[in-house]
Amino acid sequence: FFGVGQGLCAFYPGLGGGQFGPYLPFGMGVPGISTAVLADLDVDGDLDVVCGAPGSGRIDWFPNDGGGQFPQRITLEQGLSQLVEVRVADMDGDGLPDVVRSGGAALAWSKALGGGLFQPSETIGQLFDAQNMDIRDIDLDGDLDVVVADNGADRIVLYKNRLDEVGMAEHDRMQARVWPDPVVGGVLHWSGFPDQVVRIVVHDGLGREVLGASSRLG
Repeated sequence: FFGVGQGLCAFYPGLGGGQFGPYLPFGMGVPGISTAVLADLDVDGDLDVVCGAPGSGRIDWFPNDGGGQFPQRITLEQGLSQLVEVRVADMDGDGLPDVVRSGGAALAWSKALGGGLFQPSETIGQLFDAQNMDIRDIDLDGDLDVVVADNGADRIVLYKNRLDEVGMAEHDRMQARVWPDPVVGGVLHWSGFPDQVVRIVVHDGLGREVLGASSRLG
């Protein structure tokens, strides 16, 4: 499966035995698509597609009709001045897949309401230039935290999720250390945290990966 920047998404259907059929395009007319995620957003048992398009400043999702076709496009957000990455994860522990985005000065999430409906996005934290992120249970307390590369400040920031009866109520911004260059800065060690791997990637102006490295937290 892949997304391309010519106004479409596409996937290769599996035929079995390691063979794939010709690619099937969908989602025509969305310029600048560069990130795509597979997730069951409407919780109907099949995988839908979430596409982020920095070129048009929008996030769309395409419900799977159950037969591997995606005839409908639903806009989740639009008018985003900067967008780098989109992830899907259950951030508030209610069993529904929420949508998290990074890019520019903000890290934000949209809470799922069920049936493919979402609340307007809420800001998790303000950053200088939010880039790639990873979502893991960093502190092993049963909820998902967010680690994000803040390119404008040359640092990696951990947002610790604190769940209560109303869901994702508060985040703590934790800057354990500052590395002048987190991409090539070697091993990152935050005492007291389990081993996790965070991938930091540098892209050029066309969205192509020009430098990537994995750093271990632990």
